[in-house]
Amino acid sequence: MTVTLLSSNRITIIYSVYGFFFFLCSIYGSNQQAFCGYTSLQQIRLFCHCDLSLFLSFENMPILWKRTMLALLILSITPRKSDGELEQWCIADEQTPDDELQRALDWACGKGGADCSKIQVNQPCYLPNTVRDHASYAFNNYFQKFKHKGGSCYFKGAAIITELDPSHGSCQYEFHP
Repeated sequence: MTVTLLSSNRITIIYSVYGFFFFLCSIYGSNQQAFCGYTSLQQIRLFCHCDLSLFLSFENMPILWKRTMLALLILSITPRKSDGELEQWCIADEQTPDDELQRALDWACGKGGADCSKIQVNQPCYLPNTVRDHASYAFNNYFQKFKHKGGSCYFKGAAIITELDPSHGSCQYEFHP
């Protein structure tokens, strides 16, 4: 859970992990300067006017505890299925030129065996009608279909894995555990 605390000229973001609160970042002043790191319980009480007795300060914490808490924080913010498996989709890399994406798209929808029917005219994933969007849909369809049979999300470097669901509007990207 992320808590955003607002005051007249400061925004403070605190992250809660298993009941422990961690200070993430404070943005303050008219020039929006940022201070990121740890803070004290008294400072947080000033912002939210509440008792955060479970707050952990890294200031006096042994290094082993710091590493453990950091690992818990990272694990807790990683999106996971209820059975512990990461949800992953395969999408077109933003840095790949359209001509390379088109070749990879042609392969995925042809010899690759991806079902590209939903990116055809008047289908739910046709719009936006860009090579990048169509390639993303085709890459993901191929990846979900073949990932347990040795298929990958490489496409000669034209694709990347994301843990953010790329679905939009009526266009739903598949995910198969």
